[in-house]
Amino acid sequence: MKRIIWLFLLSLVTLLSFSQSFKGTVTDTDGKPVPYAALYLREMKSGLTTDEHGRFQTKLSAGQYTCEVSSLGFISQTFTFQMLNRDYEKDIVLAERTYSLPEVSITKGNEDPVYAVMRKAIARAPYYRTQIKSYTAGTYLKGTGKGIAIPAVLKLSKEVRKDAKEWLGKLFVLEQQQIVNFTAPNIWNNKVLANKNSFPEEIQVDMGITTVNLYTSELFGKVSPLNKNAFSYYRFKLDACFVEEGQMINKIRVIPKKDDNRLLEGDLFIVEDLWCISAADVNVRATGLKAKIKITCKEVQSSVFLPVSITTSSTIDIMGFKAEASYLAAIHYREVKTDIQPETNTDTTTKPVVTTTAMVQPKKHKFERPARIGRKDTQVDSLADKRDSLYWTTIRNVPLRLEEVQSYQYKEEKIALKDSSPGEKSGKKTVVGQVLNTIMWGKTFRTSNKSAWLTLPGLSAYIPEYNFVDGFWLGVKLKTGVKLSESSTLRFVPSFYYTTARKNWIGQGELTLDYVPRNRGYLSLSGGLMSADYNSESGESRLINSMSSSLFGHNHLKLYENTFFTVDHAIEPANGLLFSSSLSWQRRKMLDNHIRKSWFKRDAEPNIPENTAFRPMPENDILKASFELEYTPVHYYHMSQGKKVYEASRYPTFALKYDRAFPMSGSRYLTSYHLMQFSAKQKIEFGMFNRLYWSVNAGSFFDAKNLQFPDFKHFASTRILVTERSFDTGFSLLDNYALSTNTRWTQANVSWYTPYLLLKHLPFLSRKAFDEALHLRSIVIYGRRPYTEIGYSIGFSDRARIGVFAGFDCLKFHSVGVSLSLPLSLFGDQ
Repeated sequence: MKRIIWLFLLSLVTLLSFSQSFKGTVTDTDGKPVPYAALYLREMKSGLTTDEHGRFQTKLSAGQYTCEVSSLGFISQTFTFQMLNRDYEKDIVLAERTYSLPEVSITKGNEDPVYAVMRKAIARAPYYRTQIKSYTAGTYLKGTGKGIAIPAVLKLSKEVRKDAKEWLGKLFVLEQQQIVNFTAPNIWNNKVLANKNSFPEEIQVDMGITTVNLYTSELFGKVSPLNKNAFSYYRFKLDACFVEEGQMINKIRVIPKKDDNRLLEGDLFIVEDLWCISAADVNVRATGLKAKIKITCKEVQSSVFLPVSITTSSTIDIMGFKAEASYLAAIHYREVKTDIQPETNTDTTTKPVVTTTAMVQPKKHKFERPARIGRKDTQVDSLADKRDSLYWTTIRNVPLRLEEVQSYQYKEEKIALKDSSPGEKSGKKTVVGQVLNTIMWGKTFRTSNKSAWLTLPGLSAYIPEYNFVDGFWLGVKLKTGVKLSESSTLRFVPSFYYTTARKNWIGQGELTLDYVPRNRGYLSLSGGLMSADYNSESGESRLINSMSSSLFGHNHLKLYENTFFTVDHAIEPANGLLFSSSLSWQRRKMLDNHIRKSWFKRDAEPNIPENTAFRPMPENDILKASFELEYTPVHYYHMSQGKKVYEASRYPTFALKYDRAFPMSGSRYLTSYHLMQFSAKQKIEFGMFNRLYWSVNAGSFFDAKNLQFPDFKHFASTRILVTERSFDTGFSLLDNYALSTNTRWTQANVSWYTPYLLLKHLPFLSRKAFDEALHLRSIVIYGRRPYTEIGYSIGFSDRARIGVFAGFDCLKFHSVGVSLSLPLSLFGDQ
């Protein structure tokens, strides 16, 4: 009995020693709460954040602690306290900081001192970006969201109105406790120890990476004020200097030069001599989104400042949807490892910064860079969703508000009601729903070790095409594969379809081996019988043609039957140098329309390409080989999921291609030729979000005999209003086959994209997300007059644009028209 009593007393003492609360409020001198103030416990390297009412709480073991309390705009406060075997509550009063800035006289030839500060901070950014070798941190995360309104048109649906009542105006909460292990350059291993949320089950909320690197070239998806080209995007103003914890802090106001959503604004607090960031208070905008982000950094080691508190508050207002959200993270560093110590006494603007990566280990691959999007592995503790209220009380950094408590209670009541209601048909409904979802959107099935997979397509792949030659295509396209090793994958993509008008089966299969990923090794065997476009290299989208044929009777694509077998291979003998080769046998024959009218009774166009050089093609065979060298100098890359991904290059990409159709014995082999082509292209970014794309292409046939129309050189051209192609290539006012040639040619394209050209200078359009562009395209074909198009477009990069174009034969006006570029293939599996 005594032993039991002693064990009970020992357990009680142990429990008490770890269960004391340190809590309180942070207010200003007028007694008003200071929301999102940062508290930092030096001994624990741990950060806390107050809620919007200035309240905080945490659990501490017995001992002595030093606490730093800070909030932007207030004088920080440091105090020491002793945790005994009872709770410790303290109300903290922060005095508002009165900023003082010595009067600086800026005369001609003298530089504003803020630019000296920023130049040093920008020069040190590469060092601080890679300063941390690894760390382990515990985090407490809390996010909230509330729907405010939905579009009026959706309210017309009774079902939508009913569902909206369930969540409109209600606050939803998510809390998480994580252990974060970071290893440079960007490997994250997170373990979720506790997870609790009141969001509806159909809404998946991911807290993401729980800290931020303030020294990257992009910050929160915007151009960073510490970007090497920051002076092109921002103006800076030194608002104040003050001493905090014995260090001089420069408060720098960041002012965008343009009212652009790709820029941020706010304040940076930069530590004198170290030239690192001690805090940031910034505002970011996107279409329909406004967010305010506050970050507090503390010196967790000598000269090592890391974020210990992150808070955000945001509003969303887009197309009638209105919502608000908030997020806070309190970070506790358990272990931090760095590689080198900064040089605090040297002028870093005149000395090159040696980065961590170069000092840790020599590069095995000269042009390889760390992936910008790092590897993130997240494990969830089996007890994460089962933590009780006592556990949460222990780890919470801020107490729950009444509204948040009610949100949890509401979800628990709904779960209890659902569990108690009869569910005889729920299983059948779930199965039917899964089947319908698979048919509509497709699904990938994988083996337990994920080394093999089978992908069923979405609905669009079962009826992918309609044209006047074939009618509807009815069938399926499957994708399957197996991972043979860490560096090789075998994939097989079969497809087979029945054509309703031609009443014939068509299909193809492609077997592909990917190997030696750093050298982009690729070997493919393909074959089948298909209805092929005469312009197979740059023809218009089959999806666009299906819509045009069925609705308007314009079958812009002209088709022939192609039975083929092809072997393709590609490999990089050196970085940036890709050698491709192929050998192909084909049997071609012409096809006629089997449908004479569109759905709206318009006559179908004949299945004959519009080109003066076109001649009816007899059934024929061809054996041809292709060889191509493509080279981009100094082409950096990173590895992502075992694949080589090239980054944007500062140099053009050059290509040289040779095609040879062999003269063969036999009555079907009619064609032989040599074709040589040269091309170059490049994208150049300059100034403030300006982008220039240019490309040239030239080539010639020689020793050509009996060329058939599929063997001609074809170009990207269309007179359809809607196209899937980018405006960077091709022509917008000519038929698909108008420029096809069997002689020689030279082509050039130039596009200049800029955020401010004409319309964006209008005040009510200046904040809109679209950009503007000018386009120039020209082609010279032997025996024809030069043809040129000029145009102006607006849109969202090269993803969706609308433009007006004018065409000229030599200097004579040809036509004018409007074109819309839309990537419709994103909405279906072709």
